[in-house]
Amino acid sequence: MTIETVIYGPLKNNCYLIICDITQEAVVIDPGGRSKEILRMIKEKGLTAKYIINTHKHRDHTGVNGVVKEATGALIAAGARDAADIKNPAVDRLLKEGDVITFGNLSLAVLETPGHTPGCICLYIPGSVFTGDTMFHEDVGRTDLPGGDEAALRASIAKLLKLPEDTIVYPGHEEFSSIKHERVANPMKD
Repeated sequence: MTIETVIYGPLKNNCYLIICDITQEAVVIDPGGRSKEILRMIKEKGLTAKYIINTHKHRDHTGVNGVVKEATGALIAAGARDAADIKNPAVDRLLKEGDVITFGNLSLAVLETPGHTPGCICLYIPGSVFTGDTMFHEDVGRTDLPGGDEAALRASIAKLLKLPEDTIVYPGHEEFSSIKHERVANPMKD
């Protein structure tokens, strides 16, 4: 497995390409900007993009869904409770807790983590969790936006902190972290 990161925008958004090294199939997580760079990377590496996965409905994580889908034919997948707000194009696959997204010989487990939005999801593969705007390095997603819920976010953070401590946290913004570090430093650890 290879993980490539495209960083864009003033909020230092992270878009991830997770690549199965055996089949060269990939998923694109949260393509909110820099579609040319995302598509260049897919082409240069000879990848087949199977899915575009949105961790939540906000435009800075979905902004170039249409461009990437049109160029690759990948299906768009998102949490069922956010999917109706993701348009142009619409979501092809609704995700819920326990679903698995398979590409090549890799599988991502879907974890429902509401709080930042009602339909936030995280994606887990042993050793890595892609947290969107649920968990950041020593921080959490905002709950003061429409649909935000602090109590739900606290429960979602508690769920993530139960993952193995050596799990790398790949957030929707800024730098990476680990579950071990977040168990000590995250403001919602208690």
